[in-house]
Amino acid sequence: MESVNLQIKIEEQLAKNLPFVIYRKPEATIIQCRVQNDNKTYTVREFDESGFVFAPFDDKKDTFYIPEAISDYFEIQSLKATLKHKVNQDDYLLAIDEKARNNHVNLVSNGINYIKKSTVDKIVLSRRETISNQEKIIHLFQKLEERYKTAFVYCWYHPNTGVWLGATPETLIKVEEENFKTMALAGTQLDKGISLDEVLWGAKEKIEQEVVTEAIVEGLKEFVEKLEISHPKTHKAGTLLHIKTDIKGSFKNKNKEFKAIINALHPTPAVCGYPKAKAKAFILNEEGYDRAFYTGFLGEINIDKNTKNTSELFVNLRCMQYNTSKLHIYVGGGITKDSDPLAEWEETVRKTATMKSILE
Repeated sequence: MESVNLQIKIEEQLAKNLPFVIYRKPEATIIQCRVQNDNKTYTVREFDESGFVFAPFDDKKDTFYIPEAISDYFEIQSLKATLKHKVNQDDYLLAIDEKARNNHVNLVSNGINYIKKSTVDKIVLSRRETISNQEKIIHLFQKLEERYKTAFVYCWYHPNTGVWLGATPETLIKVEEENFKTMALAGTQLDKGISLDEVLWGAKEKIEQEVVTEAIVEGLKEFVEKLEISHPKTHKAGTLLHIKTDIKGSFKNKNKEFKAIINALHPTPAVCGYPKAKAKAFILNEEGYDRAFYTGFLGEINIDKNTKNTSELFVNLRCMQYNTSKLHIYVGGGITKDSDPLAEWEETVRKTATMKSILE
């Protein structure tokens, strides 16, 4: 199916209010597409379903999915987009929205004070920025797909969620039969073009990474065996760098406990905080807006490939909610007792630039 036909298919699904998803996995050259054939709403209950899921940050709300049995699936070659300019990240640091800056600085300051008074080690605090939009959905997807080769790039539509697009660097979990892989991702700095082995990280980022890794391992240990944890390393995601630790092992009983495993991982300390329950309560009470599907997760569950049952889920980061006149861009960062509120604001500005850089 050619790219022009893909656009027509998207428009047909939107006109009929029928769900669809198009996505490209990290480093892949194939775009995968799944379009639902009926107008029923399907939600995940036990994670024994098969299809493509789209889950919110708040696990008390519905996780939607496109069932494998009620949808058409096809693949096309990677699309080519023409990116006419390269954004200077410093331009966005100069174009400051003072009200948004003050709100976020106050939020971070409140988070730091809460951490100092409580047993919480880390809270991930976020904000939403709205900008005007004149791009078609397919064009935004093409640009994301071209710019972010190492990310999971997607465009999702469901009448209950609207249109979302993103280019996320973070895997929630990848499963093949009883074996799994996940990652701990934390810390952020701009890519300055030096070798990844030469990148230096401060104490705040290293501590944040340790908290994320330890929390994931603690959440998984009841369900897994043969756990292997790599040394932390610098990982590039677009124009940003993060600290990444790979974690892998095998499940004791994947078929019986997959739902419990997902609940143990989501939301991860990298997008929520630690301990999870207290960090999440602070976020829901203090952020002042609904994250919706930002920092949720999405991807394939229980798909049979080469006679093996596989699932591949990604954390919904570097994402935007789309309509024909505006885009909502979501962005956040991890807060510890040593955080600097103004520096945390500037980090969110750099992260929004990774999404703005694809816009004309």
